[in-house]
Amino acid sequence: MATTIEAQTQAGTFKSAISATESCHFVSDFHVHEVNAAIARVKEHGGTISHDPSVVPGGQEIVHCLDAQGAAFGIVGPERS
Repeated sequence: MATTIEAQTQAGTFKSAISATESCHFVSDFHVHEVNAAIARVKEHGGTISHDPSVVPGGQEIVHCLDAQGAAFGIVGPERS
């Protein structure tokens, strides 16, 4: 979900629970110019990719990640041409 506030795009996603021990939660997304470069930086700093890149309606590429401490976040790339 993305909203426009004062001409700036803010994004976040709602993650549904995938198991009985995990709760639903919001995830902060970071917009990047190059998804593959961002994935490399996540891994370089001890993070992991929890869901491989996929294209969502509207054409943007998204990736779900965990940082080195286990906090979830997303990467959002430009629309694929």
